[in-house]
Amino acid sequence: MTKEESDKSDLISKINEDNNVVSNRKLIAIFSFILLAISLSGAVIKEANTFIFKIEFSNPLNLTHLLAFFLIVITLRYYTYASKFHKELRDAWVDDLFENGGFFYYDVEEQEFRGRMSWHMYQESANDIEKSKYTYSCKFFFVRYIYYSPQQYPNSRFKIELTKFTDKWRLKDYLYLLLCELKYQMKHTLLRSEGVELFSPYFLSIIALFLHLWNY
Repeated sequence: MTKEESDKSDLISKINEDNNVVSNRKLIAIFSFILLAISLSGAVIKEANTFIFKIEFSNPLNLTHLLAFFLIVITLRYYTYASKFHKELRDAWVDDLFENGGFFYYDVEEQEFRGRMSWHMYQESANDIEKSKYTYSCKFFFVRYIYYSPQQYPNSRFKIELTKFTDKWRLKDYLYLLLCELKYQMKHTLLRSEGVELFSPYFLSIIALFLHLWNY
């Protein structure tokens, strides 16, 4: 098993072993399917039978609004519990973007940074930077930065503004970066099992709420 496959398997296991995530994911599925059934079939809830008494609803439309409200609350709760896995998935697509996209990666054999953005690192950092820590930051709409801490200055953070262009880093390089970013985001979100596990409740909830509002 490769490192990529191992990381994917570990993330899926973490998601499925988190009771809060799993329970809220199930509730989202239940409320979404009920709301979808009502929206698509035109069904109307008129009464509910219980073991003790029968409840009749005088205003069933408000009941569907209540279901939609519950779905929103549960989805927000799911986001709260699942946000820690969002970060792990984001780190995975950022690593994929830098290494496979050819933008920025560390060549262990040559012991140096390579890629389209490697000149930034040489400009700022000193030698022996194998263990430097870097993060890719998305700000506003299309503003991107790289923050990194060289090994010899672990408590310092240097910022590289990728919207500042030079003869080595041009606008077309930046646009290519944004295109590749979208590619790897979609790959890890829609085409990989851990992304589907994590984001499918959001998609289901959004579809159910959209159809509910459309039919309102």
